[in-house]
Amino acid sequence: MISASIDAKAFGPVTSERIERAMDWCRTVDPATLELGRNDIDGDDVFANVMRFDTAPAGTKDYEAHRDHIDIHYVFSGVELMGIARMKDCTPKGAFDEENDFVLVEQPELESWVVTQAGEFCLTAPADAHKPGCSLDAPAPLFKACVKVRIAD
Repeated sequence: MISASIDAKAFGPVTSERIERAMDWCRTVDPATLELGRNDIDGDDVFANVMRFDTAPAGTKDYEAHRDHIDIHYVFSGVELMGIARMKDCTPKGAFDEENDFVLVEQPELESWVVTQAGEFCLTAPADAHKPGCSLDAPAPLFKACVKVRIAD
């Protein structure tokens, strides 16, 4: 997991061409031009799911994980609290959805929390279960993109 300002420079050995394309998109996109839902950046290799919703108490949200994608949660406006846990310490709630690269996991015993606000991102890798969309104190509007970066060829 990496959390930083979008203005942060490259991350050395953890970067890839696809991650750089995703980060460039976050830096340069005009949020006013975005459609809610899927926005292609580089076909199925890099795309953004753009969403607007009200954050919710952490106890009402689920942890999720992926195998084939890195998620870059980028906030355009609002504040997002996100739980992070090591996937190796998590128990899946059901079968892994191969088609959508997605599984919900049980609430882990150990978790960390990250707060992101406008202009900041949180990158989660397949080793990171994550609980996005949580509120700090009370539900509040959030406008964000979850940029999906395919790691498998």
